[in-house]
Amino acid sequence: MLRDKMIDCFVEALDKEILDLQAFREEFSGEQVDETVRTLTDPDYRAEVGSIGDGIRSRRKKAGMTQEVLANEIGIGQSMLAQIERGSKVPTMVLGRQIARVFKCSMEELFEEV
Repeated sequence: MLRDKMIDCFVEALDKEILDLQAFREEFSGEQVDETVRTLTDPDYRAEVGSIGDGIRSRRKKAGMTQEVLANEIGIGQSMLAQIERGSKVPTMVLGRQIARVFKCSMEELFEEV
């Protein structure tokens, strides 16, 4: 519980830094930056990130695997896999490919619940 609150505070501080850096970049360059900055607390971003976690969890459960078994198979810790499934961490492309290989699906299919 305390750890989750600390993580939330860290994420909020990181988001503020991201937005401050964008403002500095705009001020320094003298022009509006066209890119949309998406922070970890952006609800749309969280919804997208969460969807891959939901898809992985769904496939893992359908395969009858525990988090520990899948984590060992792809070479990460069980706690990291739990964070990916919750949407608080985003798997790298390499890790995404490894997970997709385990479930014999494409990386795009990981975003879909089964």
